[in-house]
Amino acid sequence: MGAPAIVRQESRRAVSTGMAYAMLAALCYASTSVIARHLVTEFTQPLVTGFLATLVGISVMATYSVRDVRRDRLAPKRGFALMALAGIAGTAGITTNFFALTHAPVATVAPLLAASPLFALVLTHLFLQRLERVTRRLWIGAGLVVLGIALIALSNA
Repeated sequence: MGAPAIVRQESRRAVSTGMAYAMLAALCYASTSVIARHLVTEFTQPLVTGFLATLVGISVMATYSVRDVRRDRLAPKRGFALMALAGIAGTAGITTNFFALTHAPVATVAPLLAASPLFALVLTHLFLQRLERVTRRLWIGAGLVVLGIALIALSNA
């Protein structure tokens, strides 16, 4: 087996690993929506839920990443600015999701939240053209996702 075959095999393994993590993330986000709906309708306000969820998330992540932070503290300042921007966007997304769950059922909110890959494709196409290529096949898949979301949202309306 030559070097190109090994690289392809490692690349397939990396993609498979990424897909497994994505499925785990989907399960976690789905759990978040169900738990959050219960919280914001029975116990507390969306901002409190968003704050505490983010605080717990930061605590868990800090436990696992403290070694890497020490090692990477000399990274370019632009990287830290982008991390902060990602944190702000993620926190805003979580909190906005909690607000949505105070007004609509999980069965309606969750599919709409599933539109995030479409937004990710658009943003990838706009800002990451040098790093990633968004193919026609991806656009068609995203269109099918949007169609599915529309069908679910309209059936719950």
